[in-house]
Amino acid sequence: ETRLSEADRSLLQTTIRRTAIVAVGEDLVVANVHAKEPKSAPAAEALARYFLLVCTCASEAAQNVETAPCETAQNVERAPRQRPGVTQLLLGDTNLPSRELAEAFAAECGRLSMGVLPRVGTPTTRKMRSKLHGQRCNKAKTLVLVEAHKDFAIVGPAAGTWKPERTLVYPDLAAEPDLLLPHAKWAADHSMVQVLLKREPQV
Repeated sequence: ETRLSEADRSLLQTTIRRTAIVAVGEDLVVANVHAKEPKSAPAAEALARYFLLVCTCASEAAQNVETAPCETAQNVERAPRQRPGVTQLLLGDTNLPSRELAEAFAAECGRLSMGVLPRVGTPTTRKMRSKLHGQRCNKAKTLVLVEAHKDFAIVGPAAGTWKPERTLVYPDLAAEPDLLLPHAKWAADHSMVQVLLKREPQV
């Protein structure tokens, strides 16, 4: 069990309110998580454990079981039980601000048997906010280049029938080192992470 600071608990409570789960049939569930920025390695690791908790809730929702464990941040401090048979795919804007925290998040995901896509260090946002973005009072967010791996696709640990076959990032910021977002070719300030899933034949 890991003790979280009050600030980290507050971050998780906000993240919980930004989570949506959709069951796609009986053997695939997709969750979307928009995290509030983790500011420390323990917070990044707690976010990974929250993702595992979402996997559990997603599986139980697909099987019409109570999903009460998702309600509080305190449950993030315990590794929940997993149910087999349902593929869990989490699409998350983690808002991790640095490679160091992205690596801490990915390492904890790996320890919890979750797959991390794309590989850590793949830039999914590169932007420079102008004074017209309404944040002139925050010097850390105005006319400062921000590049980070914030967007992930996390494959849950349950042994399901859907397997990731290919991962694409568009625009590919690694291949276009001078491209800033938003851009005429892509109107969002984050790249899209796309995962192609293939369903294994049923016996």
